[in-house]
Amino acid sequence: MRELDKFFYPESVAVIGASNDEGKAGYQILKNLIELDFHGKVYPVNPKEDRIFGIKCYPSLKDVDAEVDLILVTVPAPIVPSVFVEAKERGDVKAAVILASGFSETKIPERVKLEEEVMQIAREANIRIIGPNCVGVMNTENRLDTTFAAGIEKVPGSMSLISQSGSLGASIAAFSVNQAVPIGFAKWAHVGNQCDIDVLDVLKYYAKDDKTNSIAMYMEGIDNAREFMEVAREIAAEKPIVILKVGRSELG
Repeated sequence: MRELDKFFYPESVAVIGASNDEGKAGYQILKNLIELDFHGKVYPVNPKEDRIFGIKCYPSLKDVDAEVDLILVTVPAPIVPSVFVEAKERGDVKAAVILASGFSETKIPERVKLEEEVMQIAREANIRIIGPNCVGVMNTENRLDTTFAAGIEKVPGSMSLISQSGSLGASIAAFSVNQAVPIGFAKWAHVGNQCDIDVLDVLKYYAKDDKTNSIAMYMEGIDNAREFMEVAREIAAEKPIVILKVGRSELG
């Protein structure tokens, strides 16, 4: 099993903060998983709900009486550390997408420390993280959609996308599949704050993915530019890479 398989090929997903409230991210995420017929088990978690979309809802992650591969965390930022403590105690969770915002992107010292606290617990539990402050991932092969984006048709294709913007990444995916001749995609990922998994990690994963023949990227910036260029150059010899880089001027 490759390092990021639990993000793209989980056999079971727990939605922490699932909701019957249509205005909540936890509602749309669960709706996407159910309506798209995700090829795996789905466990809603919310102490205030009994059933959502007719599915049993669990009071907490520790109450889910089945194996959980991936957790999708939509609860407010201050609650997130307690979710990871429960995940650590379970021992079976190996991947987490933190969709919640309010961490290091705020530049507030207390929120930066909060993100560091979550990462420390995750390291101790060997849990990898995409996010926080992200939209998550999609995989058209197994009908996985961890995002709260609505109405994006999942047309299978051989191109995979990486985005540093959730809204623009989703717009690119929607634009691609809504053409007269749809341009489908294999996988899609928004990395958010990149507290753990970053653009380079996803790029390396796509390089070895049999379903990905080409890669599209929306980039705002990267810290390890030299390593990125070396890796991208090597991958591009086998799989074309198209990058839309913004932020090169005062206008964007």
